[in-house]
Amino acid sequence: MLAPVAERFAALPRPDHVVGSSKAIRSLAKLAGYPVPGWSGIERMVLPRKELKDWIPRLARIPADAREALPGITADRTFQIVAAAIVVERAMKAMDVEELEVSPWALREGVLLRYIESLEY
Repeated sequence: MLAPVAERFAALPRPDHVVGSSKAIRSLAKLAGYPVPGWSGIERMVLPRKELKDWIPRLARIPADAREALPGITADRTFQIVAAAIVVERAMKAMDVEELEVSPWALREGVLLRYIESLEY
């Protein structure tokens, strides 16, 4: 499934900055990522692929009802976080991304911002 996307991605100029956005990515970054200083003093989160990959077997061994005790894993994510970690890690590998910055926003906010930009004043 990722191969066609990865091919198109590889044909583009190599990005110097990759951003991921979703609540699952934010959760995984709290677990496997690290904070970095941002412009204006706001801390940003970075999710490295290697650390994410290292967490996958550990997450899979922890019963879903116990995952909530981990940093960043909320009750509504306990059953899907292993699958999310696998998908994110595989996508990063397919697109040769070693780390990504975690957006505090997700698709919903992006759609709203795009809509606002399209309004004529």
